[in-house]
Amino acid sequence: MNHPVIEALTQLEFAAAEQFWNSEDRSAWKEDLLRQSETLTLVSLKKFITPPAGEEKPTRTQVPVFPATIWDSDLRQCFYSKSVDAHEASEPDTFQIALSRLTQSDAGTLMGVMLRPGFWMNETWADEEDLLRNALKAAREKQTLVFRTGFFTHPADILLAADLGFTGIQIHAGQLDLYELQMAIELARDCKLCPVVSVSTEAEMEQVVQTDAPHIALCSFPGEGQDASLRFVQNALPKIPNNCTRILMTANRSEQDLQLIGRLGFHAIIHFGE
Repeated sequence: MNHPVIEALTQLEFAAAEQFWNSEDRSAWKEDLLRQSETLTLVSLKKFITPPAGEEKPTRTQVPVFPATIWDSDLRQCFYSKSVDAHEASEPDTFQIALSRLTQSDAGTLMGVMLRPGFWMNETWADEEDLLRNALKAAREKQTLVFRTGFFTHPADILLAADLGFTGIQIHAGQLDLYELQMAIELARDCKLCPVVSVSTEAEMEQVVQTDAPHIALCSFPGEGQDASLRFVQNALPKIPNNCTRILMTANRSEQDLQLIGRLGFHAIIHFGE
């Protein structure tokens, strides 16, 4: 996965969200969501990466790794160097894998779920919606932090995440200007969603550090080329403010690779896995 692929996914997510937003008057829906969110509690990311009082802090080589499940076989091919053959594309069911991980998650865990852009237009969504909503509701009750992962730049995607019952959201800096990015972060907070802002270029990094983003994720995927990817991480990591959580977003890496990169100074790794 490289920058052009990230840009393409960002554009797809935006186009789908724009179509959703303009399909009808969403103003009342937005206001109702914000009112409902007032009764919710924000699930804090920091408690998932900070050991309880009295417990030994992790060493530099023990960076917590959290899974992000991709429910769509086509999307998975964007993140993995190996191809997905016809049999693998149809079996196992990627949605059922995501659903199973949600329902079987222990209390107080962290994970991500990445949905296909425009998922609500899939013919299978009518059967999947209630299952996903119920699983996310149960996860919230267990104080599980479930991010809707994806390269989101449209406010509708933040609202959709809240509507479905996610407790966290990945906001991608992309082409957002400073005002738009800050507004997206504040909207996520209003929806009681934990916001992680992802960046894939140094220009995006320069933009996000001017906001009050509490958690910043650096995208480093194998398809970008190992040297270029590592150089971006090394250049961008020192620019993250000390009061921000430093996260690595990556995929298709071994546990050894994850821990080696994590030693650069990350608090956590979100790994797009099988």
